[in-house]
Amino acid sequence: MTVLLALLLGCPKPVVSTLDPDLPEEAARPEARPPLEVLEAGADLEEPTLRALALEALVRTTSEPAGGAWGPRALWDPDGWVQRQAGLALAERAAEPETVELLKGWLARPSADPYARGAVAVALRAQADTFRSSVVEGLDAETERWRQAPLALGAGVLGHAEAIEPLQAALRRGDIALDPGFLHDLARHPDAGAVREALEEGVEWIEEELAPGYAAARLSVGDGAGEQVLRKALDAQLVGIRLEAVELVAHLEHPAATNLLKKARGHGDALVSAMAALALAARAGNPTDDLLELAESPLPEVRAAAMDATRDRLLADPGLPKRTRKQLVAAVTARLADRNADVREAAVAAVGALGLDPELARPLLTDPGARIRLRAAGILVR
Repeated sequence: MTVLLALLLGCPKPVVSTLDPDLPEEAARPEARPPLEVLEAGADLEEPTLRALALEALVRTTSEPAGGAWGPRALWDPDGWVQRQAGLALAERAAEPETVELLKGWLARPSADPYARGAVAVALRAQADTFRSSVVEGLDAETERWRQAPLALGAGVLGHAEAIEPLQAALRRGDIALDPGFLHDLARHPDAGAVREALEEGVEWIEEELAPGYAAARLSVGDGAGEQVLRKALDAQLVGIRLEAVELVAHLEHPAATNLLKKARGHGDALVSAMAALALAARAGNPTDDLLELAESPLPEVRAAAMDATRDRLLADPGLPKRTRKQLVAAVTARLADRNADVREAAVAAVGALGLDPELARPLLTDPGARIRLRAAGILVR
């Protein structure tokens, strides 16, 4: 039973700050450069999270099929997070014959990150007949359960019934990487009963770090026992555990998620309560007052989360009244000038996701934060 925390090639990378988020705005603002030049320079950076931002934008926006030279370069990057982000961008171009061939080769390649390939396979479920055999080929080349698991999930989502056996084998022993995306995607598998059975047995074997993620996955495939584990996590002494539970529940579509978030919102800790309130407000049909209020929070982590929640609400609820929509958009654009770098990054990411006026991002091409400059450049090139 090995979680392999030292080998989390497929896991989301931690945010790597390129400057103190609370430094005054006078700190070293770089010279303005054309957006494409910013991205091309970013593709050569050593830090994978920065390189991923640059290459994902270049792959997505180039007019050349399959992302031009950037597509192969990104998929052959040594870092799994870079591969994943580029692969997901290419999945949106899967109508191009050149992109199909590039992705098919990568999905079958044993040296490529298995969790990146699994995530992209799930994203390609609308083209199951085109990509199934490549994912199965990649799965057959793997011999370790922790590497087989994401490819077995992807193959199963694409309709390969036999892939349930290696997936169950990995889940029953907790022999997977600690990858929230993989656990979330388990709900996409067509055989929810088989996944549920394996997760239930795996509870006896998993490392402590996997328990909340397993509980959320169990709930997502119809196992109500996962709710009790998450309730316990929301009562944990450590605030980090409570925040992790809130984040996991926020992404669940299960009916129990609303009650769990309401429980967390009533918690005594201000940060946990605020994050739960934002997760509730991000869901279509709920009041939006918390989004507007918490966008002005004195806590920068809450303001940044408010940008994500506001983005999610605007995307999830196209029927919002015009006045409410205008207020929420204004809350996002106001944070583009926030003193905190993480808040500015969340705001500019929301501008891109919502398809707002690209020129809103132009002043951020000279932001002291490299991540912010890359996000702004990606919006302007797009």
